[in-house]
Amino acid sequence: GGIPPLFHAIGREEYFLIVNEKWQPINEEVLAIIGDQLSMSGKEIVWNDWRILKVNTSDLAAMASTKKLQEQLTAFESGMTICAIGTSSPE
Repeated sequence: GGIPPLFHAIGREEYFLIVNEKWQPINEEVLAIIGDQLSMSGKEIVWNDWRILKVNTSDLAAMASTKKLQEQLTAFESGMTICAIGTSSPE
């Protein structure tokens, strides 16, 4: 729906809407790290009653890539198989 994801800061009773450098929602960029505890930096903006965290999308991409690598290593070490489910279109 285009609503930006929220970031909850531990130790603070505040939630931040997360946007990219162009003030756009970053829904796709955070899919791989939703629900994870992570350290995030950015510019904090307060607008009316809203708290907004403007982040660098390359930092988010690096976090998602690191998480994927960790999952692959864990699967390799444990002997598990990772399957990616996707759709294919007829040629």
